[in-house]
Amino acid sequence: GGATAAARLRRIDEQAEIVLLEKGKYISYANCGLPYYIGGVIEERGKLLVQTPESFGQRFRIDVRVENEVVAIDTERKTLAIRKAGGEEYEETYDKLLLSPGATPVKPPLEGIHSEGIFTLRNVEDTDLIKSYIADNQVKRAVVVGAGFIGLEMAENLHHAGISVSVVEMGNQVMAPIDFSMAAHIHQHLIQKGVSLYLEEGVTHFRRDEQGITVFLKSGKTIPADMVLLSIGVRPATGLAQQAGLELGETGGIRVDEHLETSVKDIYAVGDAIEYPHPLTGKPWLNYLANPANRQGRIVADNMALGNTISYERGNVFYLVALQWADKMPFDVTGQYFLFSCQFLGPAFTKYTLSRIVGFLQCLDGMELGDRYQRDICRQRCFQSCYIFSDVHASLVSACFFCSAISSSSDFFSAGTLLASKGKTSISWVSVTEAMV
Repeated sequence: GGATAAARLRRIDEQAEIVLLEKGKYISYANCGLPYYIGGVIEERGKLLVQTPESFGQRFRIDVRVENEVVAIDTERKTLAIRKAGGEEYEETYDKLLLSPGATPVKPPLEGIHSEGIFTLRNVEDTDLIKSYIADNQVKRAVVVGAGFIGLEMAENLHHAGISVSVVEMGNQVMAPIDFSMAAHIHQHLIQKGVSLYLEEGVTHFRRDEQGITVFLKSGKTIPADMVLLSIGVRPATGLAQQAGLELGETGGIRVDEHLETSVKDIYAVGDAIEYPHPLTGKPWLNYLANPANRQGRIVADNMALGNTISYERGNVFYLVALQWADKMPFDVTGQYFLFSCQFLGPAFTKYTLSRIVGFLQCLDGMELGDRYQRDICRQRCFQSCYIFSDVHASLVSACFFCSAISSSSDFFSAGTLLASKGKTSISWVSVTEAMV
């Protein structure tokens, strides 16, 4: 979110002085690709780096300072205390300040957890450490603790690298956000690939000796390993915000308003560290996804440069998740995400978005369709999304593709009936008929 906001700010204001401060060495990299570089799917390390500090600074005329950590904020004087890698400290002033500190991996205080060969994965530095360790120590056995997104991606890539993998998960399923019936397919796939799956198991401690690392489970079982990857969640990085006296929310994230401004005027925040209302329940929540963070970066840049005029559109998260997982989730779930998006965004649900739904519908028959009932539910919900949209013609076009993709007489009738209720009876039926032909 931080680099996105900086680039957007430059496009808005060519004269503004923009300083980008980063504690680490890298400012823009493909974090979703990190496990795949470790596993060898992505062979060239350079492909992970979207922009270098030098190229980003030169392209956007931004003062990029890597290995410069902000250690304190004086909100009254509007100054920052910054520490360089060598320990030298200096002060910088600001008119508007954006915090995008991200999140830190959870590392519980278990015996032996700081032993050599036990890792977390969050950034390029972590990736390099893991990659080097695997090569230098000829790793043959790995234990992944936690079966969320990162845990499963690491299990997949370690397996791809020829390593025997065990996955330990405290819950009764992998991928906690999805239903058990969906997760069961993943369980089966993991087992078929030779991955050892330990569900409803917690780790009590680790022990390292000359033979490697032993992982001790609550059940009394032990798993021998050459390396361990901890993927048991993250927490918002709020240390700097707390030092500055910014208000934190119920979930522990930095509380922001609809314009992504914190409790202190002229200080904004985006990304993994912020708390904002859940799109459905309205309750505070944390969302650790890249797409919302990038969108927040663009919105907050507008608000910082032009005044608080743009609200963060909460419904977009469902649309983004739906696009990202359209080929990985059961169809009824994907369809529901599209429907939520349309209901929340209303007129903001543009024709471009509708065209993406059309593309998704067209792809249905080329995918492994699975259960017909779920597939039909998805199609119905996708069409409802188009129907709710105020533009009748966009709904009509979408309906044509909808019927063409499904070639179902029952859905053909449903589509025509809905369009007829819009007062476009003759046009609707003619267009739908042409689509079917």
